Amino acid sequence: MPYPTEFAAGMPALLSCRLDITLTDGRVLSRTQGGMRGYPNHPDTRDSDIESKFLDNVDGILTARDARTIVEHVDALDRLDGLTDLMTLLAA
Repeated sequence: MPYPTEFAAGMPALLSCRLDITLTDGRVLSRTQGGMRGYPNHPDTRDSDIESKFLDNVDGILTARDARTIVEHVDALDRLDGLTDLMTLLAA
């Protein structure tokens, strides 16, 4: 059951989470994460599972080549001259 939780100073309360699991022997396992992935307190990296998750989700919908091209375009958003090619691939 959800309950209000106070987080340590400097931890973004709106985007943080604490999970407590009470085992049948009475032990309580707890884990707190400060902010979601990509948040400054929990940075994301190029090698994260986000790219893998995207590729898994589009498997069988897009060709492997188109999926890889989308990833490359997203990685280069700040250097693209326009979004036409990316949007064409996403509309497929």
